[in-house]
Amino acid sequence: MLITDLLCETFPYPPGSEMPATITDYRDPGHAKGKYQTYSGGYRTDQGKRRFWNKTPRTHLVLTRDGGISVYYYGNHNTMPWGDLLSRLQSAIDPLQGDVGDIAVKGPGYLIARSREFAQWSGDRNRYSADIVAIVRALSDRGVTTPSMPIWLGNSASNKGEHIGTVKSILADKAMNRQITLYHGTDNFRLEQIMKTGLRPMTFDERVWNNQSREKERPAHREEAIYLTASRPQAEYYAMKAVNVDRKRFSPTKQREAERIRTQAMQTVTQMTAALARFDRMTPEQIEAEDAHTLKYNYRADPIASKRVYYPKAIAQAQAIVDQTEQLGGQRFYGKFEPVILQVTLYKSEFAKLMADDDFLRQNADATPEEWQRSLSQFGQIAFKDTIPPERLKVVASGKDAGRQSN
Repeated sequence: MLITDLLCETFPYPPGSEMPATITDYRDPGHAKGKYQTYSGGYRTDQGKRRFWNKTPRTHLVLTRDGGISVYYYGNHNTMPWGDLLSRLQSAIDPLQGDVGDIAVKGPGYLIARSREFAQWSGDRNRYSADIVAIVRALSDRGVTTPSMPIWLGNSASNKGEHIGTVKSILADKAMNRQITLYHGTDNFRLEQIMKTGLRPMTFDERVWNNQSREKERPAHREEAIYLTASRPQAEYYAMKAVNVDRKRFSPTKQREAERIRTQAMQTVTQMTAALARFDRMTPEQIEAEDAHTLKYNYRADPIASKRVYYPKAIAQAQAIVDQTEQLGGQRFYGKFEPVILQVTLYKSEFAKLMADDDFLRQNADATPEEWQRSLSQFGQIAFKDTIPPERLKVVASGKDAGRQSN
């Protein structure tokens, strides 16, 4: 926890104070400070009714279309009913902000929502997002910041976030002039190989994400790129995904199961291939006699003509299982699978190797693979067409510290 997390919010205009003409304050001054209240139930102790601390509500800001700012407390702590206030705020909000809950006071600065849309995969805001610069500039122009105020990206409900700089440093807007710092989520099983050969493009079977149904949607650079994100929570999500997938692929139990499935599939390929070869050597009379003999003892048996049709399909499916399980290579990991977050800094001389992320391209039909800056700004993710050597990679978190901690 940062020391600033322990500070009370320092929004420059307390509720009930004189406001500039550009600020509309809906906060109820009666809720400006936390206080003890009694439970409404009949629970009693020797000291009387049990009490609880009703904490001070958090101040939120809404940029309005007319160039002003509305200030409110989340919930029923304002000068009008909560439902009426929400309707008013939503009708007046500047499209730049997106949602009325996107900006909250955090200690001596502001916390801006990382996610642009609730319950939808729309990418994350990050330190390289153009709209973050625009929001901070709007806050500055409307008189509610100082140059030294810190800015966080995160979740206002939990008050957790990533510090991305001060108002002054963000408005300098030089984040991508010389270098960018990015993350990659993986696990300790893969880390051993990464620290030997570097972070490199992977074959289809090696990937954590290898859903064949979506392969046609993948851009051409998919096969020669590694994927990075400017959002720590995104990296944490991908690290946990790697843990869950590799636990299924490489744990001793799953390996034994994979070997069993592979053996069965190999037997299917061998037996059906031999059967087809035998059918080709048979005369029509022999085929007719065998079909009659088989049906005499198994009325549900398929005739040889049907087997000639579906055996090749079954052989192809079984061979695909053999090929897929073969890529495991007998690897087994006997330790505990844990998430790992890697960090790397890319420099301007390497920017020509950057490409847009797959998810960004899929959701933006007008985008081209070369628009990596737009992908990084809007979605928080990009592809890098090269290998990053081990000496340039830094492990910034592992185990519980690399789990879904940040917001």
